[in-house]
This record gives sequence, C-alpha cells and structure tokens, in this order.
Amino acid sequence: MLVDVHCHLHLMRKHREALEKLKAEKIGCITHGLDPSSNRYVLELCKKERGVVYPSIGIHPRYAVNLSEEELEKELAFIEENSREIICIGEIGLDYYRITDKDNRRKEKEVFLKLLELAEKLEKPISVHSRGAEEEVIETLGSYDLEGFLHCFTGDPKLSLKTDFYFSIPTLILRNGKLRELVNILETERILLETDSPYLSPWRRIENSPVNIKLVLAEVSQIKGLDPNHLKKRIEENQSRIFGDEWFK
Repeated sequence: MLVDVHCHLHLMRKHREALEKLKAEKIGCITHGLDPSSNRYVLELCKKERGVVYPSIGIHPRYAVNLSEEELEKELAFIEENSREIICIGEIGLDYYRITDKDNRRKEKEVFLKLLELAEKLEKPISVHSRGAEEEVIETLGSYDLEGFLHCFTGDPKLSLKTDFYFSIPTLILRNGKLRELVNILETERILLETDSPYLSPWRRIENSPVNIKLVLAEVSQIKGLDPNHLKKRIEENQSRIFGDEWFK
C-alpha cells in the first residue's frame, strides 16, 4: 500500500472526506501530532481508523519553544508510554525560518536533542522538520544511531549526499524546481512521498489532501523516467524498510 508519510489530519477541515477517499483509493497516511493536544487526538483517531491512518507523535519546534520544563518532561514520558502504538516520532526538528530569536532557537534545539535521544532509546524512526536549518539538522542527525526521513526538504539538494536519511517528497514538487533537483540527485531507495496536508496544496485556496500523493508519484516517476507502478513498488519497499512490514499488513 502506498502511504502519505507526512500529513496532519487534525488540521484538515474535511478530514472525514479525506479518509473516505483514502479508503476508496487504498492509500494510507501517517498523521502527525505537533504538540500535547494534537498528539492525543492523533492516537485516538488512529485507533478508530486502523489500517488506513497510522500515528506519529512529537513536538514541532514552533511549539517546543513554549513548553515549560515540566510540560516537556511530561510529553516525553507520554511519547515513551505510547511508543508501541506509534509508527514513528514526529513531527520534530528545527525551524530557523520562523524562529529567529536566539533564546528560542536554543530552546528548540534542546527539545530536538531530547527527542532524538528518546527516539534512539525507543529505536523508533523519526519525521524531521528542517526549514531554514537544513545543514545543522543533517549534521546533528549524524551524531545519533537513528533512521528516519526529512520531510519537505527545501534546502540545498546537494546536502542530501551528506546523510543516509530518507527524504519525503511533497506535493510542493509540482511547483518547486529545487525539489525536482533533489529527486534527480536521490536514489529511488531513499525516496518517500508526502502531502503535508492540509498544507502545500497543488491548487490555490483548496485544502490539500493525502490522496494527492498520487500526483507526487506521477511527478517523481516522470523525473526519474520510471513507470509509475514500478516506482510505487520501490517506494512501498522503502516504507517497509523504515517502518517495518507489520504496519502495512
């Protein structure tokens, strides 16, 4: 089964409609929590939609800067307590594009490192945000024994040569030349697909949906000069390697 490895169903206005389309198309999605509230929503939603929606919980850098030490430790404990229920840990990472204050950057980095340590301890793959901090994120990941993927990576495509991590290619590739260059550089064995729904819609003023992963598959197939069915099989193999076969049976 093809899977949208990074979306946020809890933020979608039409997530019920999106779920029905996923079922009809036999496509799965990994929906990501961003903070304590959405992490709990994600877990509850996925209990009701097993086999279609898979849970990932974490602390997005935008929310990390607002957590007290007590709140952070509580959320790290919550992630660990629910580790058997989640497919990966995310969304986590650094955002130097939106977070410019030095103290806040230091705080988000501290939270990111704690989450990396937790993921290493739990042997869970990670879903990583890196906007504006791509080189630092890749350098940091090199210090840990982890698997995972960089989501919607819009940094220098050549940085992909400095890491063994996977890269999830978003619907943004339909209007972004840098992502097309990234796909050209990457071996197919390191490619996953995502929509980041409800964001990054291929169309203005229309909410993105996980089912639009089919558009990403078509675009990546064209860039790579591969038959879409052949590429789909390779990406499904990538999914199994990083997350484990048991999730998609």
